[in-house]
Amino acid sequence: MSRILLIVLLGLFLSIARVSLLYFFPAPISVFDPLLVAAIILIFIFDLKTGLILAVFGGLILEFFSSLPFGLLAGSMILALFSLDFLAREVFTNRSLWALIILGFLGTLIYKIILLILYLLISLKIKTLPLLSVKGYFWLTWEEAFFNSLVLALVYLIYQKIKKGSSQRI
Repeated sequence: MSRILLIVLLGLFLSIARVSLLYFFPAPISVFDPLLVAAIILIFIFDLKTGLILAVFGGLILEFFSSLPFGLLAGSMILALFSLDFLAREVFTNRSLWALIILGFLGTLIYKIILLILYLLISLKIKTLPLLSVKGYFWLTWEEAFFNSLVLALVYLIYQKIKKGSSQRI
């Protein structure tokens, strides 16, 4: 129970940080998605259930501050995490730094492509939604995927250092 509460609080903190803090930074940092990065780390280190709890609660909080149709962000993140879990179990079976970097890059691309497809499908149904500039969207997606992968690598290296340091003290 306390683990779930910590994950929910982490989702709340990361969602609020993304909405209120990260948009004021320049382009590489402003496209960073800390909620997606944390969910990928949790799937990579723990399991799918832990990452999904973070994605559901953090995604729902992001939905309140988004101008997108309700459920689009959380639903896209959940679908992306299911596909990442499949890739982690079936393709990238070792838990190395390179596997995490590739999974982070692919995870961001999958998330943004699912988000775009769902948005375009909904905008066809609801005529009042503005259409996106697909060229600009893909440029920002590549930039976000690269930056998320760098942050994932940094967080994983810090995690390994802490894990290795705590095992040497015992």
